[in-house]
Amino acid sequence: MTEEKKRERIYWFCQLGGWSLYASVIISLFAPRADSRQRLAYMILSWVLTCGIGFSLTHLFRLFIKRSGWVSLRLPSLIPRIIAACVTLALAWELLALCLLFGLRFFRFSDVRLTEFLTWVFSYLFFWCAVLLIWSLIYFGLHYAENYRKAEVEKWRLEAAVKDQELRALKSQMNPHFIFNCLNSVRALIAEDPERAQTVVGQLANILRYSLQSRNTETVTLEDELQIVSHYLALEAVRLEDRLKVRMSIAPNTLDVSVPTMLIQTLVENGIKYGVATRPQGGEIRLTSCVQGAMLQIQVTNTGQLGNRGDSTGLGLRNATDRLRLLFGSSASLALESVAPDHVMARIEIPIKRHPSQPQS
Repeated sequence: MTEEKKRERIYWFCQLGGWSLYASVIISLFAPRADSRQRLAYMILSWVLTCGIGFSLTHLFRLFIKRSGWVSLRLPSLIPRIIAACVTLALAWELLALCLLFGLRFFRFSDVRLTEFLTWVFSYLFFWCAVLLIWSLIYFGLHYAENYRKAEVEKWRLEAAVKDQELRALKSQMNPHFIFNCLNSVRALIAEDPERAQTVVGQLANILRYSLQSRNTETVTLEDELQIVSHYLALEAVRLEDRLKVRMSIAPNTLDVSVPTMLIQTLVENGIKYGVATRPQGGEIRLTSCVQGAMLQIQVTNTGQLGNRGDSTGLGLRNATDRLRLLFGSSASLALESVAPDHVMARIEIPIKRHPSQPQS
């Protein structure tokens, strides 16, 4: 069923149901005033026909609204039009109702005084006008609510599209940076130790494959991410030899938690590039993970100082922070801090979300 047909069906359901309910309420209120069965029959017939007039007039009003495009008008322009239309329709309703009542001989001019007749006319004119204003309020209120809902859905759809494009742009900035660093390391290894270079090429192939697949995968398990980090550290260990020391303390209940692809690898890469590799005596990379309440905490600590970052633009850290924000919302965080005179720690907090490809523990 198309959206237009669905709205049309809802309109007829509300129109028929609303006017039927209105007629039932009016008849139940005025029926006790009838002093005879014949009078009661005339009263029921007259109110049914009068409500039929209201039903027809509001339906014609709806056709006019759709043709004139009133639904798209702003309230300052719409309100005067609605008031004028309701007054006009109330006059038409009053005229048709009088013709109906006198045609059915429900009233005779000889039976009523002029002042009573005018009072009756103006009171019902006001009554019809109020009924039409209520109908208009409901009709336009439903339309504005529906338009607002559609606008919100479209807004979220556009934001999701922008978010997706932004995330892909951020990832495309990270991956080439990572690949070029790895290629430089491989070049040095081939010249120094061709036999070990074969092993490193295999590790690099796994890293590159993982990097390419990450373009279509926003998150992976911590276990998969750490496996690539291990390949990267093994590659750097060949280049830095005993200048690089690695320590890991990974809680088993964190291995199936989702983390952004390439996030930890980027932090480890920065720790080596701006910390360990800049020091003649080398340094240490320490990785820890644990669960604290509903959050996964990951710490990447490296030997070095925050001020000694050389030509770093901070792009990798900004990208990592943006990716966390886009994927996990404001509750996720990434902070870089000095934890000792000679150590820098990247502290990550991510809401725990078990990866769908892994069983929950």
